[in-house]
Amino acid sequence: MQEVPNWDIAARRIVDTEKITMYVTGSSSRMLSTDVATEFRGRSIAYELLPFSFREYASYHHVLEDQQGMFDKEQQSLLKRACRDYLVQGGFPGVQMLDDNERAGVLQSYAQFTVARDVVERHGFSNAAFARNLTRISLASSGRDFSISKIDGMSRSAGYSPGRATISAIIDAFEDAHLLHQVYEFTHSAQKVRLGGFKVYAEDPGLLCALAPATSDGLTRALETAVYLEMRRRASSRVGSIALLKLKSGKEIDFIEGDEAFGIAYELIQVSLSMKDEATRQREVSALHEAMARFEKNAATIITLDEESNINVPEGMIHVVPAWKWLLG
Repeated sequence: MQEVPNWDIAARRIVDTEKITMYVTGSSSRMLSTDVATEFRGRSIAYELLPFSFREYASYHHVLEDQQGMFDKEQQSLLKRACRDYLVQGGFPGVQMLDDNERAGVLQSYAQFTVARDVVERHGFSNAAFARNLTRISLASSGRDFSISKIDGMSRSAGYSPGRATISAIIDAFEDAHLLHQVYEFTHSAQKVRLGGFKVYAEDPGLLCALAPATSDGLTRALETAVYLEMRRRASSRVGSIALLKLKSGKEIDFIEGDEAFGIAYELIQVSLSMKDEATRQREVSALHEAMARFEKNAATIITLDEESNINVPEGMIHVVPAWKWLLG
C-alpha cells in the first residue's frame, strides 16, 4: 500500500470518518513505525514483530508439545538440542528448512537488501560500500562492546571514513531498519548515548552466525543476543528500559531491566555459556552479588546453555537457569 501516492491521506480520512480499526503493514523502507505515528498523529499503535522466539521456533519444528511447561527427560533433551540449533539458525521463518550454506547466504542477502533499501536509499548515504561493510562489522559485533571511535579509526587506516557523526547516523539507521538494537549503560544522565557503555545486538541470533567469522565466543554471544531479544519481547510495554550495568568495582552486569530515572532495578541477568569453570563462576556471582546489594534485590539470574542450580548469597538467591527453560518463559 505504501507504493500508492497519498495513501496516508486516504487512510487517515477513513479512520476519521468510519468506526473501524485499520491494520497497516508495509516495507520499512517506505513506512517505518515512526512514519505511521507521524502520519496519524497519536491515533496509531505500532507493534514490533521480531523473528521467531525460541518458543515459536520449537513449536514450528514440533519440539514443543506440552504448553504447560511439564517436560519429561526425553522432551528436555529435545529442547536442549533445539535451543543450540536456534542459537545458530535463528528465527527467520524463511530459512528454517535450509542447510547451513543456504541459510547463511539468505540471511546475508536479507542484511544487504535491507541496507540497500532501508538505509542507503532512504537516508541518502553517499557511500553504499561503506554502509555494507559497516553492516557486517556491526552484526558480527553482536554482544560485544561497540565503539564509534574505533570504527572511525579502522576506517581511516583503510583509506576512508565518513566521520564519527555519519557512522553514528548509519548505526541509527540500522536500528530504524530493524537490523540491530543499541543498548547503553544504565544511567539517568541525558548524556548517556554513546558516552557511556554501548553494545549492539543483532535482530536475530542467526544474523550474527551468518555474518560473523567463527570464533570461540560465537555461541556465547548468540546466547546473549537471544536473551536480549527475549527480554525485549517481554518488556515491549516499556522499550528502552533494558540496559547494561557497569559497577564501581569494574565488574559488569550483562542486562538490567529497570527504571533509570529512579534508579530502580526490576531484573538483573548475567549470561554465561557455562558455569563449570570456577573463575567464570566467581566472576558472574560476585558481579550479581554487588548489583543485588546496590539495588536491594533478593534475586538475580544467570542464564547458561544447559546448567541449573541455585546459589545463596547474603542478599538472597541467584538462580542459574538453562537457556531453553528461560527462553520458554
